[in-house]
Amino acid sequence: MSNTGAPQGTVLSPFLFTTYTADLQYHSETCHLQKYSDDTVIVGCVENGQEDEYRDRVESFVRWSRENLLQLNVTKTKEMVVDFSKSKSPPSPVCISGKDVEKVPSYSRMLHMFYQSVMANTIFFAVVCWGAGIKAKDANRLIKKAEPVVGFKLANLDEVLRDRMVLKLRTIMDSPSL
Repeated sequence: MSNTGAPQGTVLSPFLFTTYTADLQYHSETCHLQKYSDDTVIVGCVENGQEDEYRDRVESFVRWSRENLLQLNVTKTKEMVVDFSKSKSPPSPVCISGKDVEKVPSYSRMLHMFYQSVMANTIFFAVVCWGAGIKAKDANRLIKKAEPVVGFKLANLDEVLRDRMVLKLRTIMDSPSL
């Protein structure tokens, strides 16, 4: 058990994690490392049973964590396998510190979290950068394509803009100092 660092859930935790792990990066055609807030995800595209790069990346991440005194909680670590192949033999589980990582049987919740944290942020916050470069129709079409994959009804661009505007207005109205 470790009692060093910022407590889980504090505002400072994601900033410290991002700063501390700034040198931890990886991206290739079939495998990359994604960090969000204070979580890390290794995404690998395994084709024809060629999972060496993915497994090497996991081992490298575990080694980097150990060398940088970051403790991995294997019981909170999950593996999500999305398999579109006709093969019914599941890949062997990832092993960290002698323990098999749990494979989640249903991944719609995790895909929804991924959509909200990565895809939605890209769509809704990048609108500022895109300006007139993307039409609402195109953004909504992208959102519609994500719905069956995620397994949830997703808010369209107008709904998100309205909800965020109302939230901002409430914040302004509730703050007497503004």
